[in-house]
Amino acid sequence: MDLPNYSIVLKNFYPNKQKLILLDKNLGKIECIFISKPNHHICTGTILNYLLEEKSQIYKITNYSIEYTPILLATQNIFFLHKILETTLFFSSFDSQEHSKHTFNLLCYLYHKGNLNFSINFQQLSVLKLFLCLGIFHEEKNDWEDAQQIQSSLGLDKFVDIPLNIKLELKTELLIDKLIKKLLLEHPSYNYLKTFNFNWTNNAI
Repeated sequence: MDLPNYSIVLKNFYPNKQKLILLDKNLGKIECIFISKPNHHICTGTILNYLLEEKSQIYKITNYSIEYTPILLATQNIFFLHKILETTLFFSSFDSQEHSKHTFNLLCYLYHKGNLNFSINFQQLSVLKLFLCLGIFHEEKNDWEDAQQIQSSLGLDKFVDIPLNIKLELKTELLIDKLIKKLLLEHPSYNYLKTFNFNWTNNAI
């Protein structure tokens, strides 16, 4: 049975393989193959509208259209775009539907505001909110207390948009930076992460 879906491309193996890793709005992170050769070059970060067929736990794209490519955000701050896509790729679980809608909606919100110059504080909070949407914070983890402190002091919530003009106190900014780095270091594939070697920046150059 074909189902209409929306997704964001997290990794594209084409032309070596006709395969994609997608963040599907309803299904979470999934691996898909094209039934036939795609007609367009599909960039990482692209939003697809597509028909998906599942057979024997294999997802196949039977038809698709490109809904949006985040050119504006890439132009304003390519490093930040790569940060959020890489974080989503590495920290989301395959076929985990619990957090997929919140994560998808956050990325779409950032795309929608992509023509603006995001402040460093906004970027930091967006990455932290992305971890929240992905369900990374848990009470049994050591980072829970710091995360709770930030959430309560800033009203950070996966249902609420982050103000574009937000300005953090230096103490809070350093705490967020420390927490993000700690979460990254805990990932078993940390050495494969690339974009967090770059410092936070306000623009693409």
